[in-house]
Amino acid sequence: MIKMKRGTYGYRTGKTITAMTPKSPPFSLSEKEEKRLVDAGVAMLVAEQPPAYNSGMTMAQLKEVAAAYGVDASTAKTKAAIIEKIEAAKTSPTGISEPENGSKQRADDV
Repeated sequence: MIKMKRGTYGYRTGKTITAMTPKSPPFSLSEKEEKRLVDAGVAMLVAEQPPAYNSGMTMAQLKEVAAAYGVDASTAKTKAAIIEKIEAAKTSPTGISEPENGSKQRADDV
């Protein structure tokens, strides 16, 4: 699983191409393609499971968790606001899911 650090990657699922940017949530590609993007310096490997979070965490901890979910929480004023943003990202229709047939294709070169 990778997360973009810079640039845009066209992630193809069926007939749809989603622009993956540093603000996008982590996503999975073939091991070879993930290595290519990491080696090019435009993506970083991330943990398969985003970290757990709760309201007992500090603002700084929650902001780190939010970043793992691809959420920009820099303007959030409260812990509740950060958690709300994380929850929204988890259910967002722009989140990445695997295609039903399991195929993953590179839509563009970085």
